[in-house]
Amino acid sequence: MARVFTAVLHKEDDLYVAECPEVGTVSQGYTIEEATLSLSEATALYLEEKPMKMDADVIIPHPLSEAAERLARQLGMSLSDLHTTALTAFIAKYSEDDVTTALNRVYTTKPSSLDPVLMKMQMISLGEETW
Repeated sequence: MARVFTAVLHKEDDLYVAECPEVGTVSQGYTIEEATLSLSEATALYLEEKPMKMDADVIIPHPLSEAAERLARQLGMSLSDLHTTALTAFIAKYSEDDVTTALNRVYTTKPSSLDPVLMKMQMISLGEETW
């Protein structure tokens, strides 16, 4: 199955700059056709050296995609690098091990028992249960 990649083009002075956000390759040309052909060749060469495993397509809502493109340009990085950096930070923040470690730090200094008043309120709200 052939892969389909995105080409994002913009004009800088006399040149068209083409970027493949999924791979991170960038190329340029004096015409749109020249820039996209050059990008296609650069991307193919890159993938020969560093094959990608692509399990699923990711659909990013248009406003978020535009904001990501602006931020990537502002930071001087490829869109692919921006996505990788953001996803890495998100995974690190919500990693199960990190959450467990943080909870363990809290509960080594604080009691883990329920407040007696809260416990009584919970019991009242549950009512009688027959098992």
